[in-house]
Amino acid sequence: MAPLYWMFVTSIKPSDDYLAIPPVWFPSDEPTIIHYTAALFAYRGLQGLINSLIISIAATILSAIIGTLMAYSLARFNTGGQHLSFWVLSQRFLPPVAIVLPIFLIYRMVGLHDTKIGLILAYTVFTLPVTVWMMFAYFRQLAGVA
Repeated sequence: MAPLYWMFVTSIKPSDDYLAIPPVWFPSDEPTIIHYTAALFAYRGLQGLINSLIISIAATILSAIIGTLMAYSLARFNTGGQHLSFWVLSQRFLPPVAIVLPIFLIYRMVGLHDTKIGLILAYTVFTLPVTVWMMFAYFRQLAGVA
């Protein structure tokens, strides 16, 4: 708990108390929130939080819809045979950093680099195998095939 306490106390201390000797464990001056306002407004942190919220919600919804439909098809109708479901999961074995450069080059060609839509698509592709695998197991158990 000490590192968390130190992090919080340092965030509300005046700048003069950061490296004071001896350390200032309990700020005697009035606490300040100037560091939080600077992070949120001067450094555009609030805009970053809003963008992250939009992108994560959109990618989650898209992955859930597509993954659920694919998993239902795999579990109910045995689409693609026995091994397609394992192939979908095996896509998680490839580290995303291995395909960052090709994705960047493709995105640059089609104009999706540095856009929210591009991030939503990339995040959806990266999370889709896990979604399919979890929903596949759920639908198999629901059907009693497990």
